[in-house]
Amino acid sequence: MAMIKIMETDTKEAPKREYKLLPEGGYEVYVDRVDLPEKVGDIEKTSIMFRVRDDVEGEHANRTVFTNISTANNMGWKLSTIARAAGIKAGTDFANLADYAMAIKGKALKIMVGHREYNGKTYIDAKAFYPTRLAPYSKTEEPELDII
Repeated sequence: MAMIKIMETDTKEAPKREYKLLPEGGYEVYVDRVDLPEKVGDIEKTSIMFRVRDDVEGEHANRTVFTNISTANNMGWKLSTIARAAGIKAGTDFANLADYAMAIKGKALKIMVGHREYNGKTYIDAKAFYPTRLAPYSKTEEPELDII
């Protein structure tokens, strides 16, 4: 007898949701996710997802902002600025982007968000990264789900 049986279901198209840009300004965030780095030639690249903190007052809790990073020579300023804002000491070395990602994951910082135009669309852009003056972020406990 099979442990899992996939049943036929009716699928409905998900309702379209209106997407509103996160307003420009400063936001207290934490590094929620760093994608697995991919290698293109000698350069590693990945994307960081910052999530607006839900443990501080503000209208935009849990909204996300993405930024791309790489080990290209012109990205050193961004890697350093994000790391320093996340509390990583100056002079710290990382063997690769995966180690860097592990060091910043979950860390709190403040980012400045702006908007940029590209091909007729407006996108959210992380313009600057600063150390937070708030306590470190601690994820609120999610209730355990009873899975049957």
